[in-house]
Amino acid sequence: MGYTIRALVGSATDLLPFTSAYPQAVCVALGSGLSLIPLTDDLFDTLMPGEPSEDFAPFYFLTPQLEARLLHYIGKACIGYLEAEYFGGVGEQAAVLWNEGHREMVRGPQYGAINAVLARLGIQPASSDHDEFDTAGFGQRRHTEDWLLG
Repeated sequence: MGYTIRALVGSATDLLPFTSAYPQAVCVALGSGLSLIPLTDDLFDTLMPGEPSEDFAPFYFLTPQLEARLLHYIGKACIGYLEAEYFGGVGEQAAVLWNEGHREMVRGPQYGAINAVLARLGIQPASSDHDEFDTAGFGQRRHTEDWLLG
């Protein structure tokens, strides 16, 4: 079974300027004080984010143009962007955190990249059996578009 995610993550308040600017950007509450905006194909196409750049490796969907648009709307807020793709336990993940208008942390393509950004956003594992990813609720859906189903 596969798992894919492309999403912005942060507080609903910090994500509001972006959702206000783009009707295709839907904010979904995760719990633990975080929300996400799935970067669906529809939203990605609306943003017309340009071509991937080697400067943005290991990301496949994050481009310089997309980062510039995000920073324009989020300002100095602390926001993360996550990408992961796994199938049968094999795959990779990457995550970036913007704070105060610049990239504060970039992780990937290794295991734990998403957890590092979620920890910086204030998520603490609920128990020794759950990491930041589980605690934030990212295991609730298997694919980016599924987050829009409610």
